[in-house]
Amino acid sequence: MENLLRRLRTPIVLLCLVVFVAAALTPRAEASITYHFHGAFNEDGTQNWSGVNVTMTRQGQAPLTFFLNGTYDAAASIQAIVFMFDLGYNESRTYYTVNGATETIYALLPSEPFYTYFFELVDYVGLSWGYLESVLNVNGTDTVVERWSISVLNEMPFTLSWGKAYTMRLVCNKGSYTYGSYVAGASTSFTLGVTADMFPVSQTDINGLTVRASRMNVTWIQAYYNDIYSNTTWVSFDIYEYGTSVSLYHYNVSLQTVTVNWMEAGSDTDYYVVIEISHALLGSKVWSFPCPAPVANENPFAALNYLGTFPFDATQLPAVIILVAVGLSFSWYSVPIGLVVEVIVAGLLIWLNWFDVSWAWLTVSATLIIIIALAEAKERD
Repeated sequence: MENLLRRLRTPIVLLCLVVFVAAALTPRAEASITYHFHGAFNEDGTQNWSGVNVTMTRQGQAPLTFFLNGTYDAAASIQAIVFMFDLGYNESRTYYTVNGATETIYALLPSEPFYTYFFELVDYVGLSWGYLESVLNVNGTDTVVERWSISVLNEMPFTLSWGKAYTMRLVCNKGSYTYGSYVAGASTSFTLGVTADMFPVSQTDINGLTVRASRMNVTWIQAYYNDIYSNTTWVSFDIYEYGTSVSLYHYNVSLQTVTVNWMEAGSDTDYYVVIEISHALLGSKVWSFPCPAPVANENPFAALNYLGTFPFDATQLPAVIILVAVGLSFSWYSVPIGLVVEVIVAGLLIWLNWFDVSWAWLTVSATLIIIIALAEAKERD
């Protein structure tokens, strides 16, 4: 047995060496990101059989140009930054990528005459990142024609067909906002403002990512994150009170779908939710969503104040009349029952915002009524 092992020792060593060298020399497959292209199309949705040259720019690599006439899958080991569709006449349409994985891109070519139109974004909020898109409804589907990163240029050039209306859409860390239609005409410069009230929905949808946070009721704030392509390393949630920098709630997790429910909000306190992610393709991204306190409903009888000046609040008069009528009606039969019903009706009026008294007052009144009812019952006995 020992002699057999000695004889096999050399072949075994040589075999291991060959396997090692072969493994070392075998080229490693690089992670591939594929961009699915369709086109070229005219803006009315018909096929443009002339095709279009597309240039793909990647970080630290030479640009790659390919011809698109039908469908084309552009594979890259590094996420592409921007695609350029050559229109001739030294003109091009620009398409910045947001989330490289499995992105489908439609190359839409403008009809002549077409010109360059500049869109300036005036940011009153302080966006940390964002993209401005021109959108057309093609065959019933909203399709992104061009996309610019707002961090690249202050005035973003879009190529638009003369006389055609385009919808401009902003996608950013605050959410998504559609500005409406802009007709390509004589004016070649447009200014778009960014204000906090533009994002009441508090949701962002970006190529497979859904991020949102909202106030569900006076005490409940809900935040949601979903990455359908599973490129998220981790996601964190922080809830702050406006005017403070100390997080009241923090949650960090390595999941692709997360729902966070915080049930400790103050009824009259404004909050904001910060959602931060680490993403395999996007890197680090941060969203900030406002969650203000619900606005109290106005008393429906506020118009009574226009009748003149009274020594009391005129808006409370209908509630007082209702309570007096209820008290008199039920007290005719039984005083304790009348008082109990009156407290119940008062609570309903407070909930409807018809009666402006505190819940503490109502609690004290209910306690006194119980004492009175017990006393009367004892008297009868």
